[in-house]
Amino acid sequence: MCGRYTLTSSGQELASHFEAQPVLDLQPRFNVAPSQPVPVVRIAAAGEAGAEPGKRQIALHRWGLIPTWARDASIGSRMINARAETAADKPAFREAIRRRRCLVPMTGFFEWRGGGGRKLPSWFHPSEGEGALWVAAGLWESWWDPGGQAVHSCTILTTAANAIVAEFHDRMPVLLAATHYARWLDPELEDPRALADLLVPWPAEHTAVRAVSDRVNDARAEGPELLAAREPPAQGELFG
Repeated sequence: MCGRYTLTSSGQELASHFEAQPVLDLQPRFNVAPSQPVPVVRIAAAGEAGAEPGKRQIALHRWGLIPTWARDASIGSRMINARAETAADKPAFREAIRRRRCLVPMTGFFEWRGGGGRKLPSWFHPSEGEGALWVAAGLWESWWDPGGQAVHSCTILTTAANAIVAEFHDRMPVLLAATHYARWLDPELEDPRALADLLVPWPAEHTAVRAVSDRVNDARAEGPELLAAREPPAQGELFG
């Protein structure tokens, strides 16, 4: 799964990479957590501000998809991820995977393992180096709160873990190559089966991992020091 990630790219860097508008004022994030606003890339619809209809638009969405039929927004905390294999069959995701797909940029994500009562985080990132961009396959939705205000939210699709991530967790985000952005975002493509070949593990040879500070465990913690290499645990500490 993906429950916490990093995004250190600037708004200008994202706009350039995705050939999208507008340029958002983004600060580096080293501990993005569920329910927070996150930038996504999607195709702009008619009447939306920020981009020409049919063009790529960068927008902030709440992480944790809120289905249109939800009674309140709290359900989003359980919808931060969607299994790629079953999303098309789940009531919360089946319309979004057909009509509301998006891209979720990140520069890495966290997973945990441990023992003895400690959760020890590790940061997975592109093997090309820190700051390189990964782009996860996402879905988005709009929900109207009791006051009539639209809340735009998103989820990240997951697939089986590659050999690197599998040592920590059996799932990982679906990551897309730049050559696949257009297909994933194509509003004319409404059959999820035509996208199944994209929903596969990212190559292990392009995945790097580093044990990092357990301050990441606190969703309120922020700053580049969170990615500092953690000293190896003492013998017996990892598994208790």
